[in-house]
Amino acid sequence: MVSLLLAVFMLNVVIHLINTLGAATINELLWVLYNKLPTPTAKDAQNSARLKKEVVRLKREMNAVSAQDEFARWAKLRRTHDKAVADYEKSSSSVQDTKAKFDKTANVLRWLGTNGMRYLLQFWFSRQALFWLPQGWVPG
Repeated sequence: MVSLLLAVFMLNVVIHLINTLGAATINELLWVLYNKLPTPTAKDAQNSARLKKEVVRLKREMNAVSAQDEFARWAKLRRTHDKAVADYEKSSSSVQDTKAKFDKTANVLRWLGTNGMRYLLQFWFSRQALFWLPQGWVPG
């Protein structure tokens, strides 16, 4: 069995690492890893990323074409770009809703695993000393 002092120390190290790295950074990493797994949202997230690349590509191409000199080509690109933006916004909104739920769940689980565990250990072992000084080490 792991000593209580070691368990509390390791728990505080984990809490410190999470606070140092930042909860948002950890959530982003977990979101990327979650979308690498075969989950229902992974396909939507990949589709959203693909649509975003398409929107950026069309915007660059549209900016490269002169609206005055090649109006027909520019107008066609503009219509395609507007349609791609609408598709991206629709896809992105559902992915962002799912990500918000994921972040909330990750925050709750992280709190329960760190601070909740710390409170539980403090309550459960409140009458047990973490360490003690041997008799005679302190004068008096």
